[in-house]
Amino acid sequence: MDVQKEQLYDDEIDLFELFKKLWRWKKMIVGVTLTCTILVFGISSFLPKIYQVNTIIEPGTRLFYNNEGQIVGESALIAPTSIREAILGGVFNNEIAEKLAFKKRSDIPKIKVKILKESNLLTISLESQDTQKGLAILNELIAKISDGINIKIDLEKQQTENSIKNLELEYHGFINNINLSKKQIAQIQNKMQRIEDDRGKIMTDRPTDAMSVLLYSNQIQGNQIYINSLQDKVNSYELSAMNFKINIDRLRQKQASLMAIRIHLNPTVEDNPVGPKKLLATTIAFVFSLFAGIVLALILEKVRSK
Repeated sequence: MDVQKEQLYDDEIDLFELFKKLWRWKKMIVGVTLTCTILVFGISSFLPKIYQVNTIIEPGTRLFYNNEGQIVGESALIAPTSIREAILGGVFNNEIAEKLAFKKRSDIPKIKVKILKESNLLTISLESQDTQKGLAILNELIAKISDGINIKIDLEKQQTENSIKNLELEYHGFINNINLSKKQIAQIQNKMQRIEDDRGKIMTDRPTDAMSVLLYSNQIQGNQIYINSLQDKVNSYELSAMNFKINIDRLRQKQASLMAIRIHLNPTVEDNPVGPKKLLATTIAFVFSLFAGIVLALILEKVRSK
């Protein structure tokens, strides 16, 4: 127990002695701390202001409709994660630098991208001293992303248009068959009417000529069977044509459902600058310069005691 008290007493003596040593160099410590802190504060005050430029885009969507033609959902044409990785990977930087006549690719500030939770919205931002340059970069970036999406949309629309043309050819083929079959039905019905008239005449003029009446009746029955088969074909053709028309309408709806990039917030400069962070820089300078002053005081004290 006595040993512990003695050890604690020695520690207190050491701390007191350390404080005395530092106190002897208090002016130097304060001087170093204040000089570095004021210097950093002054430098950060004269540095150019840095502003953040933001934009929010939705990178192309495909709409989904129900049977009543109402929009029931949508999906992204290109996954927002793919666009984010492309931006962060600098895929568009060379084209942007060339378009804006930058001397080098490194003239483009670091671009930040976030995907808003539970949405396809991308928030894109960068920090720049030159706000016009920042706006130009984001506008050009949007244009490049839009070009890529439009190419995909045009390709899908062309493929859909080719499918529509093929379906329309088959649809018109069924329509032609329907018209031809209906024309044949009309011709046979006219023929049957003439036969019916002839049978009625015979039954009036020669009621005992049963054989002729039977022949006319058989002709009428045969033509009616043929009409029925033609009508079955017409019904089948009409059903097929209706299905093709539905598929054509769906493909045209699919074409109309493809939407290009939508800009929910045009590139905009925030009112308040985000840098330089004078308070943060000054605080860090104060802490490090104070620590440096204490270390320097201890070194000088050690040199002095020799």
